[in-house]
Amino acid sequence: MQEEKKKGLVQTFLDNGALGFKLWFEKVAVATVFGYAVVEFLNVTGLMNVISVIFSPIVGILGLPGEAATAILASYMTLPAGCAVAASLVQSGTISAAQLTIMFPMMYAVSNNLLYIGRVLGSAGIDSKKYPVYIAIGLLCSFLGGLVVSFLV
Repeated sequence: MQEEKKKGLVQTFLDNGALGFKLWFEKVAVATVFGYAVVEFLNVTGLMNVISVIFSPIVGILGLPGEAATAILASYMTLPAGCAVAASLVQSGTISAAQLTIMFPMMYAVSNNLLYIGRVLGSAGIDSKKYPVYIAIGLLCSFLGGLVVSFLV
């Protein structure tokens, strides 16, 4: 049996750095590009205005414009996508840094919920009729997180 040669510290660092970059490129970069594409699609089609009107009364309680809901909704898919949408909103001047601070715990509370519902609840055999309860709990936690931070900012 041949013994595997031990790697040095530098080689281990380089190998793991390459793996980290590959993971970032495959997961985070794709989600980030997707997030920017979503914002552009919503702007071009006029759906951003529709979302803004629908969600303004809810997120307005927290001092956020209705457009902020797009980042929160994108976070349902993946947090990097939500962050990309939020970054796009900041760059366009739609939201301020203080508003982003309010949004981040909201985005984090619902991040990846669609993935978790499919992977965890589906794998556990939970009745799909109960999924709205899990979604509602995530939304409630999201709103409460935003409410707490809105008092701190």
